[in-house]
Amino acid sequence: MNLKTSALLISIFLLVNIASAYTTPGVSNTVNSSSVTSTQIISSSSSGSSSGGGVVTNEPYENIACSNRIEHDWRFDSAVAYLFRNCDEYDAIVNPKDTDYDVMLKLEILKGRSINVASDPIGSVYKHFNLYSGSKRFDKATIKFRVDGTWAQNMGSVVLQRWTGKEWTLLETKQVLSASSIYWYFEAQTNAFSNFAVVGIPKTVEAPVVVSTITSTPVPTTVQPTETPKEESDEFPTTMLLLALSAMFLIGLIYWLYKNRNEQ
Repeated sequence: MNLKTSALLISIFLLVNIASAYTTPGVSNTVNSSSVTSTQIISSSSSGSSSGGGVVTNEPYENIACSNRIEHDWRFDSAVAYLFRNCDEYDAIVNPKDTDYDVMLKLEILKGRSINVASDPIGSVYKHFNLYSGSKRFDKATIKFRVDGTWAQNMGSVVLQRWTGKEWTLLETKQVLSASSIYWYFEAQTNAFSNFAVVGIPKTVEAPVVVSTITSTPVPTTVQPTETPKEESDEFPTTMLLLALSAMFLIGLIYWLYKNRNEQ
């Protein structure tokens, strides 16, 4: 390899390296993906055949309008749906916090107030019912129920209340299906099973306050300061200058090589 060829290769190498030194700042496409757990719903609508799985009730037989019991295995990562269809339409969706087997839920639709309750709930009672479980190893449960549409239309609101052993507690209740003239459907969450009452609050009575409420936060009216534009880096002009000088050097070198070749 002669001197001219070596000089040409060195010039090309220098030009390529300077060009590669300029890189355009890129946008990161990294996405912090969070795992989405899909809850499996295990349903059962058949009555259990065991002795009750630890469910014991002392409700008098003459006060029970309908009774239904269902048992199912619990898994800590799956919600379990107990669908009571023999007694109107009541559902209990349980979220276990541990694995348990042959867990029974027993529903008792009552004709009147349970003997385990010392006082009446606030409002107009639509239905009293008991819901007992053979296990307490669950975080929460969703109780779904329906009421007569004509009765609901005369009420300002419908709430589910639970007897804690000392007093009635109002559970946050919401309507889950559009109202019709036949039935209105609701659901409420609870962290324990015991005695319940579906209650309507008349329109003329102020609805009781549920603990979980949404409060509005006033929007601040202060003017946000304008962000000062960032000073551009001088990296780009410097790189372009080096590229221009390298290009001029390369053109001169090519001209010199061409001239010397013609003279020879």
